[in-house]
Amino acid sequence: QYLFKQIEQTISSDIRGSVVSTAGMTAEVAGLPVPIGAQVNIERLSGEPLKGEVIGFREQVTHIAPFGNMDGIRYGASAG
Repeated sequence: QYLFKQIEQTISSDIRGSVVSTAGMTAEVAGLPVPIGAQVNIERLSGEPLKGEVIGFREQVTHIAPFGNMDGIRYGASAG
């Protein structure tokens, strides 16, 4: 059951947005029309992408709670 939920919440890598801001422990991404609960990856300057979960929206911005520290995340980083 849990595995099926995870699969449903995984988003196609064809849908991408860009980091426009970080606020506290969230990343704000423009151009990423995905549902709350979706699992996404945010590219870093180096190393593995940072995994996170969509937790909300405001206007045209998607709010993502990362599953780790945001070291290496920059403005304009690809997310999806």
